[in-house]
Amino acid sequence: MKRKEDLELQSNELNLPFPEARERFMNRIKQDNAEIKQQDKEINDLRKMIDAYNRNIKDIETELRDKPRDGSAPGGGMTGKEQFEVLYQKEKQINEFAEKYESEKQTL
Repeated sequence: MKRKEDLELQSNELNLPFPEARERFMNRIKQDNAEIKQQDKEINDLRKMIDAYNRNIKDIETELRDKPRDGSAPGGGMTGKEQFEVLYQKEKQINEFAEKYESEKQTL
């Protein structure tokens, strides 16, 4: 719709006297420059936001990479696999004890 209006204005400007056409043209240039300036400001604001988000993402990625998944302190403690093995062995011991207890209880 705006394109149609622009074409109509341009065709009307061709019929205007030179000083009036010149003034309209200058006003249009000023308006276009103001719009460009506003769009440049918006683009810069968006770029700043994108940069901030990218920094946050990098910080989070670094934090996740440096942090062990099991919650222990970096560089110390057990890994998740090691913790699982310890728990598995304890569970195995408990199950063996429970089985022995039941069999020994019945013999008494």
